[in-house]
Amino acid sequence: MVIVCLGLSLVSLAAAMEFATYNVWGAFWIGPLLILLTVPIANSVATSTGNARLGRLVMLAALTKVVGGTLVRYWIEFGLYGGADAAGYHDVGSELAPLLRSGVYDGLGKISGTRFTEVLTGQIYAFIGPTRLGGFMVFSWLGFIGLFLFWRAFCIALPHADHRRYAILVFFFPTLLIWTSATGKESWMILCLGASAWGFALLLKGGVRGVAPLALGLWGAAVVRPHLVLILLAAAVMSAPLLLLSGGSDATKRPRRGARLLLVVVLVLSVVLAVGQAETFFGLDELDVESAETVTRQVTANTRDIGGAQFSPPDPDGPVGFVVATVTVWRRPAWATMSA
Repeated sequence: MVIVCLGLSLVSLAAAMEFATYNVWGAFWIGPLLILLTVPIANSVATSTGNARLGRLVMLAALTKVVGGTLVRYWIEFGLYGGADAAGYHDVGSELAPLLRSGVYDGLGKISGTRFTEVLTGQIYAFIGPTRLGGFMVFSWLGFIGLFLFWRAFCIALPHADHRRYAILVFFFPTLLIWTSATGKESWMILCLGASAWGFALLLKGGVRGVAPLALGLWGAAVVRPHLVLILLAAAVMSAPLLLLSGGSDATKRPRRGARLLLVVVLVLSVVLAVGQAETFFGLDELDVESAETVTRQVTANTRDIGGAQFSPPDPDGPVGFVVATVTVWRRPAWATMSA
């Protein structure tokens, strides 16, 4: 399947170079490269699980996301929204790419939030060139890696669960498939949160090597959206007492407890750092219940009132609204776009 797709990509590349700019035809070499980078991941899954079907499922998920998810999201962004946020990231990234390619990182300003995404786009363009559709594919693949890490975390934390069913849900759920397939914050956040979940799952099983992906994932997410990191950490911290009280055999109880104590220490330090990052990000003197409610109202207002993708969400309190809300969750952003 991979060989056939590569052959078709080469033919399409030759045709696209005649009729399109690099904004489009650049994707015809970037897409196949990303699929090739996925092959070792899929082979590793097939080998470690002894299940070739899971390996093929991972390859299918990567192909569906990098190609299908990207094309749908690209059409939504530029066909319906007229560019939205992705157009801005592309323009700024194209300006930054020559500087970053030359190793010039001075004068970038405070690299957090939206600015971080602009610089990240510029860094990607420094390697692949300013191709709008190709950039979508790179971000889509980063989102796929994040979803893959969520799946790996599930497999580690719940070794006896239905891993294939969860893989189908996390890889092909419409919102995850489409929304994280564009140049923007979503794919980066999924990548970082997936790395955090994977690291957390490794620490649950006593693996000290989980500290690195957990720390890097939390840092990467906190730079862009620190309040989401606090939500993740709150859930993790609440589970810590249960982990410490869970038992084990006499031969394994002590090392497990040591690893879990390390997990608690890492989580507590992460909460302290994330709170400080959130206070700086939102310009707060102190993060408390009142300031958190203020931030929530501010974020809600920005989401509702700013940009070209506003829509009126259905009220889920009534029976009809609940059904409509369920459908919009499944189909966003495509459904929200068409009903806006």
